[in-house]
Amino acid sequence: MNRHIVDERVKQESHRVMAKNFHVTMLLLALLLLTKTVGVVCGLPWYALLPEASGLVCGAAVWGVWMSARGLWGQADERIAIEKEVCLSTSWTVVHCVALLVCTVLLMLGKGNGTVNSLTALALTVIMFVTMGRLTRGGLMGEGDGSTVWKRVLPLTAGVLALTPALMWLMCTLRQKTCPLWMYVTVEVVVLISCLLGGLVADSMRKQSAAHAEKQLMEAECADEE
Repeated sequence: MNRHIVDERVKQESHRVMAKNFHVTMLLLALLLLTKTVGVVCGLPWYALLPEASGLVCGAAVWGVWMSARGLWGQADERIAIEKEVCLSTSWTVVHCVALLVCTVLLMLGKGNGTVNSLTALALTVIMFVTMGRLTRGGLMGEGDGSTVWKRVLPLTAGVLALTPALMWLMCTLRQKTCPLWMYVTVEVVVLISCLLGGLVADSMRKQSAAHAEKQLMEAECADEE
């Protein structure tokens, strides 16, 4: 099968899977925002609302501008349906990344209620893992040589290990505290183990996805022969 056709199919199917997350994530963030608003009335600081609010605003903005710029508001034909999936997929990525990034920054700075922010991050992480599971079962994460997983993971791990001490120092400075050397070493070890475990999980999912893709290809070829 032509490699370009395969790549296009993978992209299109991946967008279709991730597009389904947009409305679910927006609804989840809206519910969390409403719940946190009640919490703010009861004493939570106002910036506890920032992860959900920033995600909703940025996601809605990208979605609205994209839909208008590409003229996707009309009756959906095949072209519009495909472009809508790309739009929703990209908008979901923006919602997810912005909300998770703001949540992470608040956790690092010790702003707001740590438990509340952790629950928001957990909800977004669960959605991400469910999405990865769908992509794996669809055979959409297994293209290419398996070594490419570690070619990406190892440089990323090195970058994170180099950046972590600087972030810890900045966090301690903002909190006007001093972290002992053993804490830096402990965090570096935890980060290293986490990155390596993440690489193993990604490689395992790639292999499973490749197996699913091969099975689907064989089934398609058998159907064509019949």
